Amino acid sequence: MGSQSKVSVVIVNYNAGELLVALIRSLIGLPVQKIVVVDNGSSDNSVAELADIQHCQCIMNVENQGFAFACNQGVKSTTTELVLILNPDCEMSAGDLQQLIDVMQLQPQAGLCSPLVFDQQGLEQSGSRRHLPTPWRILQAYAGRPAALDLRTTTMPDTPLKLPATSGACMLVRRSAWDLVKGMDDGFFLHFEDLDLMLRMQQNGWGVWLQPSAKVTHLGGHSSHQQPIRVSYSKHISLLRYLRKHHPKSPLSWTIIPLLALIHFVLTLPAMLMRGSAEQ
Repeated sequence: MGSQSKVSVVIVNYNAGELLVALIRSLIGLPVQKIVVVDNGSSDNSVAELADIQHCQCIMNVENQGFAFACNQGVKSTTTELVLILNPDCEMSAGDLQQLIDVMQLQPQAGLCSPLVFDQQGLEQSGSRRHLPTPWRILQAYAGRPAALDLRTTTMPDTPLKLPATSGACMLVRRSAWDLVKGMDDGFFLHFEDLDLMLRMQQNGWGVWLQPSAKVTHLGGHSSHQQPIRVSYSKHISLLRYLRKHHPKSPLSWTIIPLLALIHFVLTLPAMLMRGSAEQ
């Protein structure tokens, strides 16, 4: 099914280097109508190497505008009903993409569909199947119970199914749903913008689906290796923004969790500084 269906691909790039070039070349021959690379002020030459690739458009931002802002730019420049939002450090095959397309065609109320996401060692990544964050679930995670957010401890599904949340590293989104919720909230600079999108889609009657037979490798951590402190800071700030946006009446969103986030950031700061020094 869906062999003639084509999608657009949006990739947000920030100094992804050869990873970006390799991904773009791997997409040639897939059912892709257009590839849009939104460059967030990169200082490497990865985008320059894409000049000779057909149907590849580059949008150049002078500075890093954040992941959500760039995604919105990319999707606006496409016209297909299905748009694949893909991290530059992912590896995806034609078969995996087609399986996502098939789910979207079979499930007209699916707002987005993601594959299972694995790391280089073949282990499923923590964001592949997950719960949506709530103040109580976040508190449990800080207390050492990652299963409060992580669904990897549950039985691995063998057929497509709806989940509370999937990985934002690879999402095939339906334009109808995207437009209804007005895309991503670009108030999130980095992290939690995907979870916010999934929650708002579900609040508006659209489902978030997982296709477990589609498997994507995500190298992960590319941005955090380059700027670990900024990425960690953004993640903590985005967590608080997410909770205060969706759970504004919970005292946890304004008291204990901000304190725990600050403590966690401070405790992990020395390790981030050492890693940054070692990589210079």
